[in-house]
Amino acid sequence: MVVGKKNLGHVWFTGRAEIGVVLCLIDGVPKAYISTILGLDEDEDIKHITDWGSKFPIAEAASLIKKNGTIVDQEVWDNTSFIE
Repeated sequence: MVVGKKNLGHVWFTGRAEIGVVLCLIDGVPKAYISTILGLDEDEDIKHITDWGSKFPIAEAASLIKKNGTIVDQEVWDNTSFIE
């Protein structure tokens, strides 16, 4: 089990605003968050989203990240259930 916070993946959307979705494990439990971001530093944006973002459906976040984003740790991703 992962203890603490571990980023599993993220995806960015840009247009009139920059929006990010982050899927992470917090003490082994999958959580997903969405937020507007500055878009200047990826690590800071991920931290901002997980600290201050709104909850987002886990299955939808996993689908968006798998299709359009970046999976950070494929092995942990493959061994995590994203069913709420």
